[in-house]
Amino acid sequence: MEILEKVFYRDDATDFSDKNVLSKLLDEHKVLLDYYRKNREYYLGKQDVFELQTADGKPNNKICVNFIKYITDMECGYFAGQRWKYNFEDEKLGEIFASIRDNNELGNIDFNHAKNCSIYGHSFELQFIDQLGEYRMINLLPENVIMVYGDTVERSRIAAIYYANKLTKDNKVIQ
Repeated sequence: MEILEKVFYRDDATDFSDKNVLSKLLDEHKVLLDYYRKNREYYLGKQDVFELQTADGKPNNKICVNFIKYITDMECGYFAGQRWKYNFEDEKLGEIFASIRDNNELGNIDFNHAKNCSIYGHSFELQFIDQLGEYRMINLLPENVIMVYGDTVERSRIAAIYYANKLTKDNKVIQ
């Protein structure tokens, strides 16, 4: 099995508004999509054994015991099944965080991070201020995110690109 590099490095001065730079990153990321999809299919119980063909006239009696899903769900349940506790010395800060935690269902987000890490190898989160001025956060699948790191010794994050397919009214897919 080929080990895929899931990290993209660029110079800190990279111009991410350049279409050629984005196109190259998307092309590099597409190599990972097969890896991500295969891992997701395994998790869902759609293993390769079901693709095998039998000789004519023979019954196709294939079964699958989905240990991948079982292990992922059990381990994530042990790791992130209970909401994590956060302590703050400043009571006001604790109240603010509690409000953010409850508005964003942070326990579910943490659990989904654990699950995505088990399935894909890593997970991403988008944090933003919504139209009402509330602090929000959501999980993003690695299939839709390109995380770019600097090529210096620190390997600091310099960009994250989120992209997804969208259906038009005519049911055409655009990216």
